[in-house]
Order: sequence, then C-alpha cells, then structure tokens
Amino acid sequence: MSASETKGNKSDHSIKLPYLYKEGSKILQSYAEKKGSLKSLVYATRQERLYKRLLALVCRAVDNQPAVDAALKAVGLLAAEPGLALSTARLLTAELLFGAGQLSSEARPVVTVLRYADRLRAAAAAAPAPAADRRAPLPRYARVNTLLATVDDVIQQLTTEGWERVKYPPTLTYDGFISQVKSLSERQFLVDLHVPCLLVFPPGTELHRHPLYRGGQLILQDKASCLPPVVLAPTPGEYVIDACSAPGMKTSQLAAMMENKGTLVAVERDRARFGTLSTMLTKAGVSNVKLVNGDFLKLRPEDHPRVTAILLDPSCSGTGMVSREPEEAPSEERLRRLSNLQAMLLRHALSFPAVRRVVYSTCSVTEQENEQVVADTLAAHPGWRLAAAAPATWRGRARTTLPGGELCIRADPTEDLCHGFFVAAFEKVPEGEEGLNGREGKKARRKGGEKRKSADSVMEISANGEGEDPKPAMNGHVDDGAPKQKKKKRSLSKSSQGGDAGAKALVEAGAEKQPSPMAGNEKFNGAPNEAKKKRKRKQKPKKSVSEGDEESTKETGGEKTLTGASLETKEPVEGNRKKKKQKKRSNQQVSNRASNGKASEVGDASVQDISFQRGREKRGISDADAKEAAHSVPAKRRKSEGTGTKVLKAGKYKKSGRLSKKRRNRLKHAAALAK
Repeated sequence: MSASETKGNKSDHSIKLPYLYKEGSKILQSYAEKKGSLKSLVYATRQERLYKRLLALVCRAVDNQPAVDAALKAVGLLAAEPGLALSTARLLTAELLFGAGQLSSEARPVVTVLRYADRLRAAAAAAPAPAADRRAPLPRYARVNTLLATVDDVIQQLTTEGWERVKYPPTLTYDGFISQVKSLSERQFLVDLHVPCLLVFPPGTELHRHPLYRGGQLILQDKASCLPPVVLAPTPGEYVIDACSAPGMKTSQLAAMMENKGTLVAVERDRARFGTLSTMLTKAGVSNVKLVNGDFLKLRPEDHPRVTAILLDPSCSGTGMVSREPEEAPSEERLRRLSNLQAMLLRHALSFPAVRRVVYSTCSVTEQENEQVVADTLAAHPGWRLAAAAPATWRGRARTTLPGGELCIRADPTEDLCHGFFVAAFEKVPEGEEGLNGREGKKARRKGGEKRKSADSVMEISANGEGEDPKPAMNGHVDDGAPKQKKKKRSLSKSSQGGDAGAKALVEAGAEKQPSPMAGNEKFNGAPNEAKKKRKRKQKPKKSVSEGDEESTKETGGEKTLTGASLETKEPVEGNRKKKKQKKRSNQQVSNRASNGKASEVGDASVQDISFQRGREKRGISDADAKEAAHSVPAKRRKSEGTGTKVLKAGKYKKSGRLSKKRRNRLKHAAALAK
C-alpha cells in the first residue's frame, strides 16, 4: 500500500459522518430493536429544526427496506465490507436508490456505499416491482380541547385564518359523510359526525406548528382513539380510572368530558411513557388527575371504593395502525401472550367494588385480542354483560363469533377512514335481570348479594359507634393495618371500663345503650383483664428522681404518681434512648459554649474547644497543662500540627478537626512534666 493510499484511508476515518446519517442510523437500529416508533425516536433527538428531514429519511429507509435488503444481498456489500453497520448501509442505500439519488459526504461509510452505487442501481432495477401500498392516506383529525377553548372559538379562529368549514345537513347518512371527508380539499375542514369536538382536515395537513396546537387548544388525535372515551361517557364529579393512560390523549379527553371535576386516576407502568403522559396533561390543562407510575394489576380495588368507570386500552399488537411503519405479522406466541395479559387486565378492572361501566379497546384487528378476550371474560364474570357501544349510524360491528357482538365497534381504515380499532363496553347486570349466561349469572349475583349483605352489617357496627371508620391515607390508600385495630380495641375497652356500672351511667345520663358486638368476650364485657393491665404497667416509662428532689406518692386507685422538682424519664425503646442521649449531649455542648464565651487568643482556641477538652479529660490532661503546651509551640507549627486553630484574621479562627497524633504526644509529654 502506497503512502498516498494510507493517507487517504486515514482521512476517510477522520471525516465524521453527517449528523442526519448518523442519527438516522441510530434511529433505525433502535426501531429494529423495538424501542419505540419512528416518530417517538425522532422526537427524542430534541433537534426540532431537523425533525422533518430526519423523519423523512428514516421513513424512506423503512418503507423500502425489502427492496434495499434485496439489493444489498445481490451485490454482497455487507459480506465484502464487514465494518459497515447494517442500519447505516440500509439508510444510505435507501437514500441513494429511492431518495435524493446521491450522497454528499466523504466519510468512510458514504464512500463505501458509493463504490457499489452502479451495482446497487442495477440490482434494484432488475428486482420485481413491489406490491402497491394498501395503506391509503387518512384524514388529519384534531380534537378541540374544551378545557382551554370551545369548538365555536376554534372554528372562528380557523375561519379568520382563511380555512373554509364544510357544512352538511344533520340527516346526512354515513356513506354521505365518508364521501364528504374524501372530497375535502386544501384549507377545508368539517366537524365529525360521531365525535362533536373532533375536526377533520384533508390528509397531510400540517398542524404541528399551528398556534392552536402549540397552545394546547387542539390535540392531534385519530378518530378511532376518540371513540373509547365517548363510549365510556364519564360525567362531572365521577371517579374514573384510565388504566393504561400514556401518552395521554384519551386521558385529556376524559378530563374534558368531566369538566375537570371529580377524580381521574391515570395509571402508566413505563417510566418514559409516564413522563410523556405528565407533560401532555400539563399542556392540556388537566387539573383533576392523579398520576400513578405503576402497574394497574397492582392497584388494589379496596383502595378505590368509589370508582364507577374504568377505561382500559392495554398493550396490543397494533395491527390496526395504518400510519405505523410496516411490520411483520405478529406470531401466534406473541398474540397468545398479549391476549393473556389483556384478559388479566380486563378481569382486574371488573373486580373493583363500585365500578358500573368498563370500556375495553385495542388498536388491533385480530380476533384473538378482541372477541376472544371479551367472550372469555364474560364467561368468567356472569354478573357483567355487553352494553351498546356503537353509534346508531356506525357500520362496523364485532364478528359473529362473539354473542352480542353487534353491540361492539370495529373500525376499518377503508370503510371508516381511521385506524383499525375495537371497542367493547361492559356494564354491571342490575339485580333481578338475567345476563348473557342465564342461571349462572343469577347464581353469581345471588352470591354477590350475600357478600354485600355481610359488608353492610359490618358498616352498621361502625355506624353504631362501636368502632371507627377507616381514614384514607396518602395516595388514596386506606390504612387497615394492625395499629388501627389496636386503637379500636383501646377505645372499646375505655368506653366499657367499669362494666355494668359504665352502662348504667350512660342510661342515667339519657344515652341509649347500644348492643355491643363483643358480647360474650371477657375482654370487652367490663371484667378487668389483669394480663392486659400488667402489660400496660410494663410499657409505662420508668421515672427516677434526681438527688435533692423530694418524692411524694399519692395512692390513686392502686397507681403511684411521682411529683418532684425535676424528673428524669427513661424511655424503654432503644431508639428513643439514643435520641435522648444525643439531644442531651448537644444541649451540654451548647451550654458549655455559652459559659466559655467567645474564643480568645490563638493559643487559647484549642483549650476553648469542647471536643478537644473532652478528649483531654479522657487522657488525664488538665487545661493548664494543655494551655502551657500550646503556648510552647509557635503559631505556625500549631496550625500545621492540627491544634484546632487556623489564623484567618485577628480574633477569627476555624477548627481544623481532630488533634493530630504528634500534637497528642506533645500534650501527654506536657502532662508528664507537670506531674
């Protein structure tokens, strides 16, 4: 190899790959590892001015990946150039064959691909034409955030900007509405037929830079994603849970329908998506939400006894997403795992005690994730049934394999011009009505009635004054632990002290005697419990009288009380004893410092220090000996030897910490000389 070739190779290595190619290769690698969608990975770069170019670059590589892989395999580029990464080769080849047609850089990866440019073009031309893309462009949907603006205000602002609203009669059929949407031209929009606060724009309409979108008044949300909150239909003041809430479009729609009144619990397990959810809700002006970064399956139903409606949109295969990048068909194993998880989440949602409506939705079109999950859940919960979810004019219904499937919604991209979606609504079967499962449903409701009856009897005991209502703790959890039970027993024992005498006193005072639920229990019948009294005596803090104080005892019901000038209480708990000892030590140091006053001369500073004084007392060195030894050493040496002084200015000193070993030896020697 000649010197010029060596120099050329070095220059290839020293030239950096352009930012777009470098970040695009990283995004393709992350996308292949299923770390997120292309849009989310592009936005994660935080290079706002390059979002559009970067997204177009990576989308081109993904859309033409089969043809690119075939060309790379035909010319053997990856085998001949093992140092070239697969994601970089795909990106550069796609840009060369299906993009700009040229690569502008002298970096080594670019130069390598350009050497095979002619052969790559020939291989791409010889390959069969790819199948036509069945994904038709969908309209641009934008939901008006009624928490920050009204639909009329948004329409008026768009009209003043030059947009034209297309109106249609209220009696328009569904086919007529679809035709109206397809005929929209540039700078036109209309209001959706099924979602009143949803605006429909022509495909490809750019709204990311619009002031209404930046201000949160408009939220870019597909029509299919708006259907589950519309079906759930929460009311202001209700207690609602959004089980899998990120990225937050449905959550903000629920809050808008609730008018920011009531309680909305948004649960998200993934930490990164939880941050996106929080940002989204803050921008949308949601104020009645409680964010939970955790697993919905670990959310205890007893901690949310007032929840009446739950929206569940769990993880799915995403086979209904039209704008999503093309992927391989999900395997049977993945569908099985997803359907098992979805069924677990749905059954957990139905287990909340006061819930009356549950909406289950997925962005999948597979029967295994939709109809099969719903059918299995209804079989396991006979006290629930399907409710009407689809609007009267909606054509798409569930498949016939699901009994009552005509009540569910199936959205189709071709028929409905939105993403593929499935929505099913569950409602609690009222008492006295037969569910889908006949006798089994009646038997299950009878068992549920017995459970509610026993629960009501327990609440009656609390209402009669025999116990205390549980107080909710932080984060909505109810404290049902042992300490509360002990407190409850103590209150009962106090109220029943004296047995019949106490009850007699209540009757004489005009109070009506309540029947005690603890009848027959000696601990609560008024009979003194000697073992309990002994335990109480043992737990009482011991008190000792210091010298010089008088001790006087008064007999009061067999108990002794100590009175004196100063009492020293000793806590039985080790932790309290340590805390008191530390507090006593700090108080003693403060008092010693107050008595000693301000530090005097440089030589006296070490004597004034409390910690040094305590160390000298342990070693048997007096203050006079220490002072004499300190004055015998020059100030500069005292500073270097760690005497506890540092000369900053006249009269100002700073402690340097513990005495050095050399200084301690000097003090010991001074003490020995003094003796």
